[in-house]
Amino acid sequence: MLGAGLLAEYGDPAALPRLGEALDGCALDPRGGLFSNQDVVELEAAIEELGGTLTESQRETVLAVDRAREVARAPLLAIGASEDDDEVDDDELQREREEVIDRFSKSPQAASIPDLGWIDLSLTYAAEHEGVSFSAFDARVLRQIVFELFPRKVSCDASAAPDIVRSLRAFWTFARDVMGHEHAEACLRELGDEAIPALARRLDDPSNFGMAKSFVMMGRPTLRAPPGRGGDESKRKKKLRKLKQKARRRNRR
Repeated sequence: MLGAGLLAEYGDPAALPRLGEALDGCALDPRGGLFSNQDVVELEAAIEELGGTLTESQRETVLAVDRAREVARAPLLAIGASEDDDEVDDDELQREREEVIDRFSKSPQAASIPDLGWIDLSLTYAAEHEGVSFSAFDARVLRQIVFELFPRKVSCDASAAPDIVRSLRAFWTFARDVMGHEHAEACLRELGDEAIPALARRLDDPSNFGMAKSFVMMGRPTLRAPPGRGGDESKRKKKLRKLKQKARRRNRR
């Protein structure tokens, strides 16, 4: 997988025959799954980036991988989906959050962020304040959470902006590339180059603070991470640590 990406980055079409041979030699994992057969995905991308075309047999291989991933992601995208959001209860939304974060924690994208706290908090706020499930999470909800709710409710200063935005970029890249979330691309556009300075300004402006946050921020050092929220927050952090530990154990097998 790494070799395919490096050859594509190097940019020499002379690599195309070798890439094609590698794709022809791929033995598909019959179990399927969201992260299986990634070598096929990387080889296809490298061939196309270098201007090559797939043979009919290679296209069938790629389609088989795509179909298997669609089957694997469908149940997860369906969690919490409802024609009437009022029918989705709190337990269902919590189950959805746990499942989504568990899936993300096992992905390569999760390795680039320090912890899962900002992602968990964004999904929690979407459910609690916007009344939407992960499947209905869109760019409008993201804007409201990141640029309105975080500055108003979370006791952190402007220095937290890079961690917040980079964590959410990693998560929504996963949602787009692995889960095929229909709003992921629009969410990523909201997290573009201007997102970090824009969020830093809002986190640093006391006029954006809610009453509770104003009291917390007065006369004490500010925080870079999501604030503690009593027992509930301790349980959340413990749960996230367990998810990461489970992911690391699976990756070692």
